[in-house]
Amino acid sequence: MSQVSQKKTGIGRWWIAGGAVLVVALVVGAFVWSRNATQSASAQAAPTGEVTAITAIARVESAGTVQPLQSANLAWKTTGQVAKINVQVGDRVKAGDVLMELDPLTAPANIISAQADLINARNTLDTLLNPTATDIANAQKAVADARDALDARQRSATSNRRMSPTTPIRSNGRRSR
Repeated sequence: MSQVSQKKTGIGRWWIAGGAVLVVALVVGAFVWSRNATQSASAQAAPTGEVTAITAIARVESAGTVQPLQSANLAWKTTGQVAKINVQVGDRVKAGDVLMELDPLTAPANIISAQADLINARNTLDTLLNPTATDIANAQKAVADARDALDARQRSATSNRRMSPTTPIRSNGRRSR
């Protein structure tokens, strides 16, 4: 190759390398410039303020239907006004627990009568299980009176048998004389 063509090739390489460096410098410069412009624009657009701590109370309002996980239908065997409620919402109950009590003044007559019968039966049972000396004496007298009545009837029956078999019997079951 000739010297002239080598010179041209060397100079051309420098131009290509210089142009590439220039393009890279332009790209880096554009990137740095756009980044600084974005940061300064966001710094100007975002207002700043003092940070303080507060207590926030959240309130949520909604409309809809609330359904319990478990429920029961209660059927009462009597009527009346409720005097006392023995359980609260959410309490666990079991069979036989008294949930509420009725005002005795508003109970039906049959309930009041049944309660009076129950009180009388309990009093009678208490008297039988825990008798007083008077109760025991009265019972012993009643037994003695019953024995006397039995003995009298047995004597009467024995004397009626001694009558003659031919004595006619009246309609009331006694023999006539």
